[in-house]
Amino acid sequence: MGARTPRQDEAVGLANATRFGPVANVRTSNPGRAPPPRPRRRVRHGGDQLPQPA
Repeated sequence: MGARTPRQDEAVGLANATRFGPVANVRTSNPGRAPPPRPRRRVRHGGDQLPQPA
């Protein structure tokens, strides 16, 4: 991926702004693409998690 010209950068920024609303961060590490999926927190279904009856 070559360096973008300011004009292309502007276009991408505008596209991002329209897609994500006014609070879009134009300078993302991967503009124009969806962010990588966040790793799911692993939930342990163990007895320790459950509240113990008094």
